[in-house]
Amino acid sequence: MGYPRQNGQWADTADVILHASAAVTADGNGTSIETADRGCIRLLLDVTAVSGTTPQLLVVVETSHNDSDWRAVDSFDLKTAISSQRLSAGGLDRFVRVRWDVSGTDPSFTFDVRGEVA
Repeated sequence: MGYPRQNGQWADTADVILHASAAVTADGNGTSIETADRGCIRLLLDVTAVSGTTPQLLVVVETSHNDSDWRAVDSFDLKTAISSQRLSAGGLDRFVRVRWDVSGTDPSFTFDVRGEVA
């Protein structure tokens, strides 16, 4: 899989799912994936259900060189309702994952994060 670059060559890309659609009620993180030599990621956060009193969801993209020590690369806007958002980030190390923070009274968010690394 790939997409054309301006120089006419094809970029090596791979589809990724960093969080499959599921309801979450507490802080957590998705499964890490290995990016190989790909240093950029393009993601879609799709929030499909929200409940609770003043629920808030913050989804952060993190990267690691050893799958153990994580640093934040970028984050989606704070979510309080059903919505979708795209995000592109560079500067990835060998592994990438998403971490989420959930707050509010009895909050629940159903969402997924998917895209591609290039």
